[in-house]
Parts: sequence; C-alpha cells; structure tokens
Amino acid sequence: MLLPLACSSVDVKSQVDPQTNLKTYRTYAWAPVRSDTTPGPGKNSILDKNIRGNLDLQFQKIGLTQVSPNENPDFLVVYYASIQNRLTSNGGMSMGMGFGGPGWVGYSAPTVTEYQQGTLIVDFVHPGNHENFWRGSASGTVDDSSHNRENIQVAAQKLAAQFNKDRTKEQQG
Repeated sequence: MLLPLACSSVDVKSQVDPQTNLKTYRTYAWAPVRSDTTPGPGKNSILDKNIRGNLDLQFQKIGLTQVSPNENPDFLVVYYASIQNRLTSNGGMSMGMGFGGPGWVGYSAPTVTEYQQGTLIVDFVHPGNHENFWRGSASGTVDDSSHNRENIQVAAQKLAAQFNKDRTKEQQG
C-alpha cells in the first residue's frame, strides 16, 4: 500500500473528545499491530517504518516523548493508511456569447478524470480502555510514488501541527 499525498494539497482535519484535557498527554507508545488488520499498518514494513518514523520526529518536535508500552505511556498511537479511486467531472452545459448570438446555450462533452486519494488517519487512544480522544486525518490527491517519502513527511508534519493547535486552543479556552 502506498500513501503518496500531493504536498501542496494535503487537507488535515481533527476531532477531539470534549472531555479530554490534551495538555496532560506527554508520553506515547505505538499500539501493538493486529495481524488481522487488512489493509493497515504492518502489511508493508517499508511504509510502516516511513509513517512511524515521520510521526515520531514530528511528535518529538511538539514536545511528545515516545516510551515503550511497558513504561505506562499517557496514550497509544494507532494509524490507518488507504488509497481510494475517485472521479471528477468538468464540462457540460454552458451559456454565453458566441457563434450562436447572445444567450446562446452550448454543450461541451464533460471530461471525467479518475484520480486516487490517499488518506492517513492517526488516533490517540487511552491505554486502558482503548477509547480514542484525538483523531487526525490527512488526505490529498495521490502523486506519483517517487514522492512517497516527502509526501508522508508533509502529512506527518501537518498532523502533529494540528494536534499542537488543538492542544493550544484548549489551553486558551
């Protein structure tokens, strides 16, 4: 599975459990990978290392510390990566001035283009009950796979920045 997101058009969104105080979370560990996850983390070890490594780096930059699962982390991190085929259409009915005179109505055949959208979802979950308290998603049009590493870096950077923004918003509120 590949997740090459186009760098300039990565859309990031987040959801926060309103009962959660994000500023209390400082240490994390990666949740164990289930072997029955399809598709998901662990199925492509190169992609898995790339995603985890980039998220680790960005989390460190915003003050989060990775610990081992047996060191009682404040939260666990889980991610999901996918690619979906999408269609876009343009063209069709148009109005304007031209050969047919004022108010002329013309028709151009619509152009349907198929593209792929890559999505990376990151959940922060409580170690005890495994309920998530923060979810971030980064999605964008798939670029060619030669930009895979760079695009995952951008997605990881924007997801960490979004968590930090949510945490900062909470401190101000």
